[in-house]
Amino acid sequence: MQPPNTSESDPEAADEVVSPRPAQKNPIGLMSAETPENPKSTSKVYEWVAPGIYRYLKAGTLYERPWINGRRTMRSLGTTDLQTAQYELRRRRGLPTGPGCGGRPTIKAVLEFNLPEAQAHFEASAKGLEWKCVVAELDRQLDSWIKERQHFASPLKAFRVLRQQLQRRSAEMGLRLD
Repeated sequence: MQPPNTSESDPEAADEVVSPRPAQKNPIGLMSAETPENPKSTSKVYEWVAPGIYRYLKAGTLYERPWINGRRTMRSLGTTDLQTAQYELRRRRGLPTGPGCGGRPTIKAVLEFNLPEAQAHFEASAKGLEWKCVVAELDRQLDSWIKERQHFASPLKAFRVLRQQLQRRSAEMGLRLD
């Protein structure tokens, strides 16, 4: 008995196995030029409106784009008003919300000194930022010693090194320890 669609005159055709099912035009997993692909939508969903602020085009709500748990995400600012969104963004990021930023007024202080009697107090007040820089640098130095497990011959030696650094930095900044 011969398989269907074969003849005795064609020896190669006798070795072929013919499926009783009709052949599919496009087998699963194969793409052809005839099969249309679904094109990706090129329409934008968010639109940049200001630094750090995006508008969701379907609803008009304004969003920020923060990093949350190591992932970049969109978070609603809860408004469609740009000025309110800018204030909220600055508030969330801990930035000043002063009059130039569309927020509350800034607080001002006036210090009065009777010079020359209060000269030392005046200089200490006027150079507060410099003192802060010196203390911050010493704090970083101590932190690095802790992280590196810096060992000194004795605690007294560690205090001497730290005191020398304090005196050197304060002298560089024009500060006095009186």
